[in-house]
Amino acid sequence: MIRLSHHENNGSRVVRLEGRLDSETVPELRAFLREAGEGSLTLELSGLASIDHDGLAALISLRNAGYALQGGTLYVNRLLKEANP
Repeated sequence: MIRLSHHENNGSRVVRLEGRLDSETVPELRAFLREAGEGSLTLELSGLASIDHDGLAALISLRNAGYALQGGTLYVNRLLKEANP
């Protein structure tokens, strides 16, 4: 299960992810981002409890598409760093 919320922070649009990001929840994240519309978005990862290969691939794809990623556990950040040294 993943919980997604959207808010503004100092003029920046932020999407907060809480829970699991995995093969079951990646489509939900992508649909949420489509609904959020065009423009700059930051994904706040500090609420992620777990992530699998599909979730990591989605974050890498979103980062490569221009989304900013912030927060996250040491584990999630290490996975992201190793995927893009």
